[in-house]
Amino acid sequence: MLRALTEAGVRPDLVVGTSIGAVNGATFTGGLELALGCDFLIASDRAIFADTHARVGILPRGGMTARLPLVVGGAQARRMSMTGQVIDAATAERIGLVTEVVPHDRLMARVMDCARAIAEVPPDTVRGLMEMYVAQAAVAPGLAAEREIARRHVPDWAGLEKRRLDVMARNRALSPSAARFAPVARYGGSARSSLWLSVAGENASRMSRGAGSGSPSGI
Repeated sequence: MLRALTEAGVRPDLVVGTSIGAVNGATFTGGLELALGCDFLIASDRAIFADTHARVGILPRGGMTARLPLVVGGAQARRMSMTGQVIDAATAERIGLVTEVVPHDRLMARVMDCARAIAEVPPDTVRGLMEMYVAQAAVAPGLAAEREIARRHVPDWAGLEKRRLDVMARNRALSPSAARFAPVARYGGSARSSLWLSVAGENASRMSRGAGSGSPSGI
């Protein structure tokens, strides 16, 4: 779904300004890739996270292997991707995936507090600061390598649906909060959104909603 989101203009990594991701529930696979495009994340205490690309039998194309190691470190990123481990909000905060965990009903208020604080900084200063961080991160080579390797990979399409259903059942068993999200009807289908994007810039704040990515977001 990353293509559809791009066409709709919902790409946190391409937002002009600072993007704050507010995660209020299950953020798996493609949804996690979308969240990683934000500058930083704040999570509800109900949020859970997982990368299940490998368990389903596909390779990521939306930036998982380029961005996740920068956020949680190489070892944690490999562990999440290779095991498909579902982690709760407290663990996500401990490993650096999210910057803060707040009570569910305080999530948006906390995100808007951060957005307003950023909007108080002179816009030119924020832009310069972001240029510095982006230059140091050097994500582009990782994104290019990920897409090229994924392009060459030929998934076992015949077994994909069974693996997808198995992964969804496993996720629901491991975390009751995952069961609250409706299953995706098919590869590339839509899933209930769990990500809000707050954008601070030019002394103003605006909100846009997004869900999913170039991979199934409900698994």
